[in-house]
Amino acid sequence: MRNQLSIVVLSIVFGLSSGAGRAQEAAPAPEIDKLSATGFSQLHLAATRGNAPLVKELLQKGANVNIQHGRYKAAPLQYAAAQGHADVARLLIQNGATIDSMDSSNRTPLAWAVDKNQPELATLLLDAKADVYTKHRSKSVLDRLKKSGDSDLMAVFERHFSKQPRDQWLQWKAEQLKFTGELDGRQEQMWHSQKPALSIPAGATPKTARGRFDVWLSDRIPKAVSVFLVRRNGKLLRVLTLLREEKVEASLDGKVLWQPAKKMDFAWRQLPASTAVATTIDEGEERLLEMTKLAQRFTMPGHTLMEQPVARYENDLDGYKVPDGGVFVFLKDGLPAGIVCLEMRRGSSYEWFYTVARQTSRPGAILLDNEPVLEWSGYWTGPRKLTDAFVEQPLGIAPK
Repeated sequence: MRNQLSIVVLSIVFGLSSGAGRAQEAAPAPEIDKLSATGFSQLHLAATRGNAPLVKELLQKGANVNIQHGRYKAAPLQYAAAQGHADVARLLIQNGATIDSMDSSNRTPLAWAVDKNQPELATLLLDAKADVYTKHRSKSVLDRLKKSGDSDLMAVFERHFSKQPRDQWLQWKAEQLKFTGELDGRQEQMWHSQKPALSIPAGATPKTARGRFDVWLSDRIPKAVSVFLVRRNGKLLRVLTLLREEKVEASLDGKVLWQPAKKMDFAWRQLPASTAVATTIDEGEERLLEMTKLAQRFTMPGHTLMEQPVARYENDLDGYKVPDGGVFVFLKDGLPAGIVCLEMRRGSSYEWFYTVARQTSRPGAILLDNEPVLEWSGYWTGPRKLTDAFVEQPLGIAPK
């Protein structure tokens, strides 16, 4: 009964008709891949029903392991993954099934396993090096995983990434976070680039990276920064920083990690003596040069400001009126310690605005034209709240 119900469910998703292609004896080799009137081969049906002996027999007789549905383009591995038939999926993979085959909507077997909460299938596919970043309707497998919130699936991915090179594991830690930001009175999920804005220490290769710096955006405007850093003692640290006085929330597996008050340590303000010169759409390089020169007006004693922004952005629509902007980072020993954000804003004229933020637990200050604009004490010496604009969160020992 459960098997029949499963096929009905797959009928809705993949277009399978309950009357299409009932179980048959394996056809002669020239006919073995013939599709039914609704687009299914014998191998599709055997994989959907979890009939491992029949799948094995069909494959031995020459059935095409990657045959696509006549309309939905799904291969047998997609059906096995969606239904949780690990034995069938293993047989298909052993016989050359394409791990990242896509159906007509770009959904891979791993995406189906995640969508259908199939942890055993997810483990099998990850071990076979399935791609977690292939996108279906603009959402990667990891995006879909966050939406599912399934703890068993999360544990599968955690085990998988703990065995991967450090840079991939750090990316997984960043991908686990869910950031939401305010947009037009509603909360919208924020995003960051798959590649870190800055590998830590600065200039690190994927093999030597100890951390990553990500800029989180909503509506193409940066709202927050996350940093994951493995200290020399092997302990992992998560750092979260607010970049705009708007409602932002960070969560993990449905648990709120950070909910800063809509108040920064230093609010955005106009940069003195900074009327923009390069304002037209074809003056992007000139604006970048102008921006980097303005950034040099900021200093942080004992630290070095990176010459180029780690992130550059624009949104001249939707009320922001920001034709250009950039996020600059102060470094010490290759580690981020402070942030300067600059953005050109369009009003009656074009003016540059700025904000600054700490990025270290140590005491420090950021100066503009040699005058302090933000000073702070040691993070661990005073009171700390999850509503602060800057938080550090120790996370235990990182895998080696």
